[in-house]
Amino acid sequence: MSDRIEADYQELQKISNMMNQRADTIQNQYQLLKAKVGELLNGNWEGRGADKFQAEMEGEVFPALMKLQRALEACSNSLGQVANTFRQSEEQASNLFKG
Repeated sequence: MSDRIEADYQELQKISNMMNQRADTIQNQYQLLKAKVGELLNGNWEGRGADKFQAEMEGEVFPALMKLQRALEACSNSLGQVANTFRQSEEQASNLFKG
């Protein structure tokens, strides 16, 4: 049984970059949504519905978006590190066979 590990570090780096781009998109959408919600709540909408909406946005939606953004960034960073580790390991292994 072989203990061989294979990874396409270039593909891992592409996925890492994609996740980082998605994290940036989530951050931009979060800021846009927060601004629009602020405009809505500072406008003419008042009452229990407005209060419940604000509580849900601030208590659930905004924190969930930020959690998603942080998770995407963490995955991106981890995959980037894995890709670099595999690349360095491959380079070190190939150097063993060079004269």
